[in-house]
Amino acid sequence: METTCSHSSMVDILQLHQGDLEAVRVRASLHYIEKDATLDSGHGYQKPGQKSGVTIIVAAANEIRNCGPCRAAVTSCFLLPEIWWAECCRNSNGYFGIEELTGSSGEELAGLTSWARFQVKNIWQDKDKKDILYDWDKLNVVSRWYKATSHMVVVILDPRNQDLKNSFTSAVLDPQPTPGELKNPFWIYPRLVEKVVELEETSVWATRRLIRDVEKKRAEQEKKKISVDPEYSWLHEISRHVTHVSETLKVGCVSLESIQRHHAEFLELHEKSPDGQISMSSRNIGNRLAFCHHMLKSSAYRAEANSARLQSEVTLAFNKVSQEDSNVSVQIAHYTRNDSAAMRTIAAVTMLFLPATFISAIFSTSFFNSEGGNWKVSGEFWIFWVVAIVVTVASFGSWWLAKPYLQPKAIDPTDRLYRAPTCERGSRDRVRRLFNTIRDKLRTHGHKPQAMPQANGTKHCEEMV
Repeated sequence: METTCSHSSMVDILQLHQGDLEAVRVRASLHYIEKDATLDSGHGYQKPGQKSGVTIIVAAANEIRNCGPCRAAVTSCFLLPEIWWAECCRNSNGYFGIEELTGSSGEELAGLTSWARFQVKNIWQDKDKKDILYDWDKLNVVSRWYKATSHMVVVILDPRNQDLKNSFTSAVLDPQPTPGELKNPFWIYPRLVEKVVELEETSVWATRRLIRDVEKKRAEQEKKKISVDPEYSWLHEISRHVTHVSETLKVGCVSLESIQRHHAEFLELHEKSPDGQISMSSRNIGNRLAFCHHMLKSSAYRAEANSARLQSEVTLAFNKVSQEDSNVSVQIAHYTRNDSAAMRTIAAVTMLFLPATFISAIFSTSFFNSEGGNWKVSGEFWIFWVVAIVVTVASFGSWWLAKPYLQPKAIDPTDRLYRAPTCERGSRDRVRRLFNTIRDKLRTHGHKPQAMPQANGTKHCEEMV
């Protein structure tokens, strides 16, 4: 059956009735899913709800949402609440809901509609391990169960790729549902959620590998005694993905708890026999839901552990950088103290000789004459003081006016941010030569400076070179 619709895209339909060996595959418009048809192969497609079995429809939610007739057809077929089409549900990271359908009497259960959404962040790295790539996988499903015929219609919306589509459809059809399972409207959820558990586990381990690579790189740097390169931006990028994985796991646990609660209420109200017995199939469905919940919780705890490990790496990196900064500051203070001692010595020598030098310079001028054994002072001696005072005032005035232009250039934070992580070999050599020169000078003056740690702030000292 190959039909077209001017209002909607084509959808894939798989139908398997109880006792059939192979599912019937149909491609049709949404407007034809409730019409019987005979395929070219001779197999028949029947309107959902006619016989015991399952019908799977794979469709695109956004195309249905944007097509008024298609949206009305889906709402009518599955009796979905209007809020399901709202933007809040479209952007939600997970939910589960049900609505019981009654018969003509309004009291007797005739069926059940349910809708669920699970999101998973799929994470991987490129070949060079330089970038973290990701995509969002999701289980977005709507179902309607017909009690009279034990028929289940499942709509799987927006699988990201063909592999995910095949994974969800095969989970529903393989193995074939038993007659006992078909009598329970929740039988599809253990099968589908198990696939979500696998996807979540893969995401958790993907983030764990990212964190482990950071730990191994840090251990290698410590082993080789090289300067620490924390790469805070990379750590932040990993943290972002770890947070998303933890979020989807926690929401998934909440959604699964809602499924378990509604399943228990359904068994209590509609399936429990007068003597309080519940069928083995329904108990096994509950057991599998409980196991899936346990697996999701385990993955959530592992995700929390990953987050704690990453935070420990960030804290350690910050402390090590702070320690290196402190070591550099100690060395700078040591050299500054030596410079201060030298400056004090120069100042003392200057104070010793400057007064006598100044006086001898004045008396050596032509304003003084000692010929004939008598000291004579020129009557124009006042010119010296006028010129000296004017030049002194002019010098200080020029210095004062030029002071704003002589201020050191402010440090650009972005310069250090983007330059510090990449320490070129030439820069390291210049820094090493600088410290060796200072150390040699101090040794010639009898000082014994502390050993300069090899790992100390090449990137910090670059700024002094």
